[in-house]
Amino acid sequence: MNIDSGNNGRSGGRIEKTYVWHRGRKRRPSEYEELTQFYSTPAVPFLPTQKSHPAVSPLPWHYTATRIGPPDLERSRLQCEAWELFLDPNETHYSNYVAIQWEKERHVNEAQRDAELLQTEPTSRWVQFLRRFLPPLRYSKWSRVTALQYVIRFVPSSTVDAAVAFQAFDELRAVQRIIRRSIELQDRFGGFDDYRSAWLDGPEWQPAREYAERLNALRDWGEIIVACNLCLEALIEPLVEEVGRLAAANGDLATSIMLGSLLTDELRHRRWTDAFVKMLLESEEFGEANREVIREWLTLWYPRAVAVIRGIGPLIDGVAGSERRYAAFEDDLLGKQYPALLDRVGLSASLDPVAVG
Repeated sequence: MNIDSGNNGRSGGRIEKTYVWHRGRKRRPSEYEELTQFYSTPAVPFLPTQKSHPAVSPLPWHYTATRIGPPDLERSRLQCEAWELFLDPNETHYSNYVAIQWEKERHVNEAQRDAELLQTEPTSRWVQFLRRFLPPLRYSKWSRVTALQYVIRFVPSSTVDAAVAFQAFDELRAVQRIIRRSIELQDRFGGFDDYRSAWLDGPEWQPAREYAERLNALRDWGEIIVACNLCLEALIEPLVEEVGRLAAANGDLATSIMLGSLLTDELRHRRWTDAFVKMLLESEEFGEANREVIREWLTLWYPRAVAVIRGIGPLIDGVAGSERRYAAFEDDLLGKQYPALLDRVGLSASLDPVAVG
């Protein structure tokens, strides 16, 4: 049973059925809200009716022992009246996350075993492409893990913190899946073990490498979310989806299955990011200021994300099953899909997505 920690679990002699910060609500909080809200926030207001944290207690030991202090509201230029009002539309918490991901992993393993039993032979052109594309992708994914760790440390909201943490877990899953598939391809075809030099020296990967390094140098947790989710993932993941489709067309069902499963994680990232941005823009007090900040970040990071896909995207040209060349893919992505994304979150007037040199 949940209790009011400031009154020994009682209010007027009655046992509390939920936490004190949910008191007075017209509906019972969901399991996600019970488990996620206020698990990590510092002693500052996080709901409109509050003047201080409702569960007054000493700072957690890991703040006081390390002497680096709790998260604070100066870590980002983004502002909000009540950070804890953000709710992940996926309602992801640890138990359902583990269950969902376990089922995905089981499905991928079984499907890939079935695909291998079919003994389909990928085209030589496809294997050549995959050598240049797949193994170095792990580093782009890993750069998102490390950048999101900074957000987890300093974001002043348990609910945002949880959404970011599960996304970091997803990116780690992707890193390890890519490594596993690269090992399988190395055993079968060879040439998949030179991933480090491809990332460090391959000209097609240098924009992605620069993006990764710049992303991890940021110290505004809000800018990291925008650069990672509104810019990089919004452009590179549709390219990965295209590669997954081409994998199936080229007889590489195992890679197609793997990438398809990883993209289901990206859909969750898109949903919580959309909700987060909408909350910031709909703030009565800070909405316009947040819009200007996000617009500034988009202007900076969007062209860099375009450079990333323009570096690795043309690798798909000439691969069997590609009815359109990379240029046509880019036209659709930048001219239709990305503007639709901005419009969905209320940023349609914030950026001209085609005006990129």
